[in-house]
Amino acid sequence: MNETVRTYLIDLARTKDKIAFYGELVRDCNLPIDLSTDAGQLALKETLIAVSTYEHNNDGRPLITSLAINKERHDHGYGFYELAEKLGFGKGKKLQADEWGFIEAQRCRSYWQDPKNYTRFKDASGSEQGLFTTAELT
Repeated sequence: MNETVRTYLIDLARTKDKIAFYGELVRDCNLPIDLSTDAGQLALKETLIAVSTYEHNNDGRPLITSLAINKERHDHGYGFYELAEKLGFGKGKKLQADEWGFIEAQRCRSYWQDPKNYTRFKDASGSEQGLFTTAELT
């Protein structure tokens, strides 16, 4: 899981109505990905899947990669909807038709703008601390 991408998207979620295009995300996170190639597009897809899978597997947090979209189509890539289907949110084609990715993006904003969630989970290690938080141990 790419922590730089995760942190970038969490910070994006904390701003009102902001969204990132894939090219911006690649540039801003200094990812060695060339989106003009099939290999580059696959690398980004795999990166985004890993980040959202990590979020979903840790307390069922919203799919943070819903904040990244394709600039030309102004929608999420179908890989996002395939992942949502795999994670049990519904059929990918129906989710895409219903623009579910944008609903999930709003859910991300609400989740990460909550100071308790942000403080507790902003660091990837926050999900793996075990029974106690760092604050509880000090």
